[in-house]
Amino acid sequence: MKSCATLPPMPKRMTAIIARRDFRLMIGKRPRSLTLEIGKPKHDVVCKFGMAWRCPIRITFKNKKLTRSACGEDAIQALLHGISLAKIELRSITASNKATLKWLGGLDLSLDLLPVQKNSRENR
Repeated sequence: MKSCATLPPMPKRMTAIIARRDFRLMIGKRPRSLTLEIGKPKHDVVCKFGMAWRCPIRITFKNKKLTRSACGEDAIQALLHGISLAKIELRSITASNKATLKWLGGLDLSLDLLPVQKNSRENR
């Protein structure tokens, strides 16, 4: 078994794009383009107990590209974690720019697996 100190760093390369979404970031009244790309999950992360999957995401905003990866035990878990990571990064960009992020003209970014139900029993 490898110790954590001897593990190689997680690969940072983007993989083939499997999904893309264009957003509008409203900074005051000025709209700016923001693009989210999700890469194909790849089984190339060396971890303590073997190999894991990663799902890279890339956010392009203000001519800057932010690339991050989320890991999982299989491709589906890595993909779901990648979408969750994208939501966190989008919230961070929105907050740091004191902005509002819109998709299709609305505030619902549709990045949740199930629609949020405001009047369900679970929310009471």
